[in-house]
Amino acid sequence: MKVITAPNEIVTDLPTIFLAGGITDCDPWQTVVIEGFRYGNDAVLLNPRRKTFSIYDPEESRKQIEWEFNALTNCDIFAM
Repeated sequence: MKVITAPNEIVTDLPTIFLAGGITDCDPWQTVVIEGFRYGNDAVLLNPRRKTFSIYDPEESRKQIEWEFNALTNCDIFAM
């Protein structure tokens, strides 16, 4: 299973699954979902949770919002 994490460019011919849900002040639930898909190879998980992110940086916030909008607009499935 391939995982594309924000803010990396989303380029794939495979179906995509956007991991929608809490990021700020939430447990890292995305890791649990990614681990559950580890044996699959026929889809790409789009993970908006970055390892490091400053919510106080307006430029990084803008990039994050644009990445998530692009991912949601173009994904085949979103999971919450």
